[in-house]
Amino acid sequence: MSTTLRGVDLYVAVRSLPTFEVRAIDGYTLADAVEPVAVRRVSGYALVDVVKRPNLNLFGKDGLLAAINKEKAVNFIASQLTFATPQPNPDTQTSNNTTILVTARKSSGYSGSYTFVYARMPISDAFDGQTLSLPATVGATIWETLAAINTKFTVKLDQTDVADGPIAPDATSILLTTLASSIYFLPGTTIRIGSTDSDVPFATVAPVTDLPGFDPEA
Repeated sequence: MSTTLRGVDLYVAVRSLPTFEVRAIDGYTLADAVEPVAVRRVSGYALVDVVKRPNLNLFGKDGLLAAINKEKAVNFIASQLTFATPQPNPDTQTSNNTTILVTARKSSGYSGSYTFVYARMPISDAFDGQTLSLPATVGATIWETLAAINTKFTVKLDQTDVADGPIAPDATSILLTTLASSIYFLPGTTIRIGSTDSDVPFATVAPVTDLPGFDPEA
């Protein structure tokens, strides 16, 4: 059956569904309804699906795909979908700080796109509680060293997560900086693995150990 709305140019017919959020967009939609619906004033809002934080034991797209499958009780495989670059969520009133557009491939048996929202994290969260010493094998670049970092810290970083850059042969630390393309991590966040040569030994600053008391005349 069709739903007729009169004099409600700022309204849209929607049906409440579990795990969905109402999120602002720039347009409006009126759609036919096949079952009873509620008319709700939303001033230009749309429904997007919320997924829980992806599993860090999988690489980015695989982790997000697993989260989607779990939330939706489906069994998509990576070859059926394409993932756009994650974007900051314009709704700052939620902990779900990221949106991502997922599109079905033509050969998948599905059609269209869907926007999911979820929470990305600082990259430091993935290393929380671990001793940040360099791995035994360090390559000439950040990307060449990712496999060793993944093994040492039990993480799943790839070239979509962190920026590449040269590593000096005598480097005592590596600075990882996240990219906008990272599925897991907020862009621009950093983690330093190893120690930095710029740290000044405290003993060179305060070589005197016999300090005077707090007598103003001392």
